[in-house]
Amino acid sequence: SAFYDELSPTGTRRLVYYYPVTGCSWAVILSVPAEQSQQLALEIAIPLLGLLLLVSLVAYLILRLGIRTVTSSLATLVQEATLIAQGHLDHPLAVKGEDEVAQFSQAFEKMRLGLKARLEELNRLLMVSQGVAANLEVENAVRPVLQAALGGNGTAARLVLIKEVTMETKGDPFVSYGYGPSEKAYSYL
Repeated sequence: SAFYDELSPTGTRRLVYYYPVTGCSWAVILSVPAEQSQQLALEIAIPLLGLLLLVSLVAYLILRLGIRTVTSSLATLVQEATLIAQGHLDHPLAVKGEDEVAQFSQAFEKMRLGLKARLEELNRLLMVSQGVAANLEVENAVRPVLQAALGGNGTAARLVLIKEVTMETKGDPFVSYGYGPSEKAYSYL
């Protein structure tokens, strides 16, 4: 069997298929004008091309909408990172969904809260060290320590010292200092 291209006696191009029949001395020859086969090919290919373009357009739109949610979430994270880099740690990050971007947002929020807590702790330590260094009297030097010990949730802080620390030897062997809204309730300590 063979397939080949030839010119017809009229000079037009035609496609020829030659197939010898086994067991006989004759063969089957199929001859079709090339223009007709090309027309048939176009009739099949044009609808397929249109369908392919339609499917490609739908896929593009679906991907575009799907990626838009991811890119908007990432844009929000970039804004939050910029705020954190500028020192604005009081702005909470809204976490939406359960996907990888949401998990990244949760990790980012934990990082923001941890950084905020560390900075507040460092600020309290700075205030305590400045308060202690600025006062030579024990009562005034202890107050910043007690204020820092209260933090944000405490209602009372108390420090009990022995008299040897305060250089006083009269009366009670202990000296107590307190601070906070409930300081009086714990004065017996």
